[in-house]
Amino acid sequence: MIKRITWGLVFLLLSVLTLGYVFRMPITQWAIAPSLSQSGVELHCLDWSLNSNFSLDVNRLCLTYQGHQIELGSIVADTQKITVGRANLRLNDSESDTSSNNSFKRLALNLPKGRPKIEIKRLLITHPQLHDELAVSIAEEKLNTFVVSGDVTGEVAVNNHKVIGRFDLADGLLTKIKPIPVLTLNSEHEFTFDGLSVAVKSNIDAEITQQFSQCPLTVDVLGDVNAHYHFNDKKASLNAQQLTSWVTFDSGCLALINNQPQRDFIARQLPLKWQLMLSDTLEFKNEQLVMPSMLLNAKNSETKFSLTNLAINVQQPLEQAKGDIKVLFSSEDIEHIEINAALNNLAMNGDYQLRVDELPSFLPASAKKLASTGQFKIANVLQLQQNAKITSEVAFAEIKFDKLTAKDYKAQFTTELDNKQNINASLDSQLRSVTYDQYQVLGVKNQLSASSSLTVGELFVDLNSETKLAQFNSDLLNLSNIRISSKGLQSRAF
Repeated sequence: MIKRITWGLVFLLLSVLTLGYVFRMPITQWAIAPSLSQSGVELHCLDWSLNSNFSLDVNRLCLTYQGHQIELGSIVADTQKITVGRANLRLNDSESDTSSNNSFKRLALNLPKGRPKIEIKRLLITHPQLHDELAVSIAEEKLNTFVVSGDVTGEVAVNNHKVIGRFDLADGLLTKIKPIPVLTLNSEHEFTFDGLSVAVKSNIDAEITQQFSQCPLTVDVLGDVNAHYHFNDKKASLNAQQLTSWVTFDSGCLALINNQPQRDFIARQLPLKWQLMLSDTLEFKNEQLVMPSMLLNAKNSETKFSLTNLAINVQQPLEQAKGDIKVLFSSEDIEHIEINAALNNLAMNGDYQLRVDELPSFLPASAKKLASTGQFKIANVLQLQQNAKITSEVAFAEIKFDKLTAKDYKAQFTTELDNKQNINASLDSQLRSVTYDQYQVLGVKNQLSASSSLTVGELFVDLNSETKLAQFNSDLLNLSNIRISSKGLQSRAF
C-alpha cells in the first residue's frame, strides 16, 4: 500500500513538473510581469528552456520601458553570468509620438544585490532620427557598472534612482547619426539621467567647413558645454560660456566681387575671422528659444555684432521674434558705424550713426567728413503692407563730382509710409557754397516735399519745392536773394 502511494506521489510530482515545463512561458510571464511592471517595465514575450548543464537558455525576451522597445535573443544564463548573443533596441521618438500620453517618471529601479553579471555581445540601436543603426558591445566588469565598446565607447553605472556615465563622440560616429562629410570632431561627455531629465557635461574639439557659393566658411569650436533637458516639460538649457568658437571666411571669398577697386576696399574693411561668444545660458521651452546674449566679435578689430534678450518661436522664427540688436563697426576707411534696433515680432525700432572721413575712390563722387544720424520705425517687416517712418540727418564738409564742388552740406530727411501705402517725404537741406566751372552759388536753402500712393495702378507723385539762393556769381552775371518755387506732378503707369 505504501509503495503504491509513493509511486503515485512520484508520478504526480513528475506530472506537475512536466506540465510546468510545457507551460513554462505563460507561467513565467504571469509570475515575472507584475514585479517588472512595478519598475515601469512591460514584458511582452519570453521563450526559455533548460540545457544539459542546467543553465537557462532564453531564445527570445521582449521588454518595453516608457515606449522604448528591446528584444534580446540567444541568452545563456547561470548563477555567475548572463550572456546575450544579440539585442535590438528601438528608441521611441517622443517628439513625434502624438498617440502616446505616457509621461516620463523618476527612476525607481529594483536592482538585486546578488544577481549574475551581464554581457551583451552585439546590441543594435535604432531611432527614427538616426541615419544608420549603432552597433555596440556591453560588458559588466562589476555589478551595475557597464563598459561600452563599438560605435560608442564609454562607461555607464546604474543605481536605483540614477544612471550616470561617460562616452566619447567622434566624427565617425556622428556620420551615423547625421552625415556631415566636412566635420572633424573629438569630444568627451559625462551624463546623469534620473528618468525625468538628463544633464550632460561636454568637452568639445570640433571643426566644420561649409561651402557657400564658392566661399568656404570654417567654424572651430573648443571648450566645455553644460546641457540639461527635462523630458516631460520639454525644456532644454545650454551653458556655453566656457566654449570658444571661431568663424573664419576664406580670403578667396573676396574673389566673388568682380570689381577690383571694390574688392580692395571691402578687403580693408571686413575681417575674415570672428569669435562667437554666448555669455549666458540658452533655454528652449514651448517651441521658444531664449538667448540672453550673443556676441560676434571680429578678431583684432572694434567691429561687433550683438543680440540680447532674444526670444524666437522655432515654428515661426520670422513672425515671432523679439530682441535687441546692436552693430558697431570701425575700420581703416570707415571711422564709425553704429546701429541699435529693437525687434518685436514684425516691428523694428532703432537708430544709427555714421562717420566717414572720405568716400571710397571707386565711387563717382568724392566727399570729406561725411556724417549721418537717424531713427527708423518699421512695422510689418518682410510683409508687403508695411508701416514705416524714417528720419535722417546728413552732413559733409565737401563733395566733388566732375566739375561740381559743394561745401558744408546739411540735410534733414523724413519719410512716412502708412498702412494704406500712402507715402510722404520731405527734405530740408542747405549748402554754404556750390561751384561749377565759372559759376558759384552761396547760401543755398531748399525745401522739397513729395507725396504719393504705392498701391497697384498708375503712380502719381505730387512734388513741391522751394529754393533760396543768397548769391549767384558768374563771369557775366551776379544775383542775390533769389527764390524759386515750383510744383509738379510725376506720373508713371505700372
